[in-house]
Amino acid sequence: MPSHKRGGSVFDIPAWRDWTLWLGLILGAMTTFGSLGSSFDQAQPNLGFFTTGALLALVIDACLQFAIAFLLFGVLPASIRKFQRRRQVTLLSDTASPGGKNTSLLLLPIVAILISIIAADVNARSTFTDTSKAEELKTARVAVERLSPEQREAFTRLKQLPGAWNDLSIQWVTLYTDSNIGLSQFGVQAQPVVDEITRLVEAAAQSQELLTGSEAEPLFGEIVNYYSAKLEAIRGLTSAIAAGDTVSEQQYGEQQYGEQLADLNAKAEEVACRSLRKMLTSPFAGGIGEEEYQRGLEQLATC
Repeated sequence: MPSHKRGGSVFDIPAWRDWTLWLGLILGAMTTFGSLGSSFDQAQPNLGFFTTGALLALVIDACLQFAIAFLLFGVLPASIRKFQRRRQVTLLSDTASPGGKNTSLLLLPIVAILISIIAADVNARSTFTDTSKAEELKTARVAVERLSPEQREAFTRLKQLPGAWNDLSIQWVTLYTDSNIGLSQFGVQAQPVVDEITRLVEAAAQSQELLTGSEAEPLFGEIVNYYSAKLEAIRGLTSAIAAGDTVSEQQYGEQQYGEQLADLNAKAEEVACRSLRKMLTSPFAGGIGEEEYQRGLEQLATC
């Protein structure tokens, strides 16, 4: 009787005696280990910094890589060998003992995949020894996760507030400085812009209210109040120019609101610097993109 036992599996039974199985396991594990290196970087220097989604993606990638390599280096040679044996019609092959259930075929690949992932993690720990960037990202991620879905949306809207304000205020300033537009015509053309700015600021105030009690609450409070004050000056100045009852009243109103707006504009850099400093020293700083973060540091240097 031959030393191997053949059943439904392409591998000999017991499996631990089959060299093709070990060839597939070893080369599959090595191939998987090599493929996982690209999953680690400064943002994910080891498994401790992976999110649930990233870890799941890593495991799926490891399983796919191992399956391909195992089929190529283990199953394929074993299948070729089994095909060759079937062509040898002898008395010994007819009387070979049937194989039992080969449960090790399920356990060994799982162990090989786990070893590959652990080895990749150990290698990454020795490669990416500086985990400061990853720690910042993790802190920011945890801070964001503490926010409710509504608060996260509010946080995003408030981060976009300065840019949205600038886009609208440029339209208003363009009309305000156009000497070819009469007083009444200015009111007609500027009012829709003022209405848009009003909606923007009101939405910002509502967003700020949603952040009450959260770690993000102190970040935007001052800038929301600042833009609210600028809105009142712009709204008053627009009305004063377009709807003054007399020349003297119109001039007084325009001067009053013009001085108020000029005073607020003079404080713009101061407010922006304080708000930026709060953001860059907050737990959310790690979630800011590298380019945006560098711009923020450059701006702070001029404050």
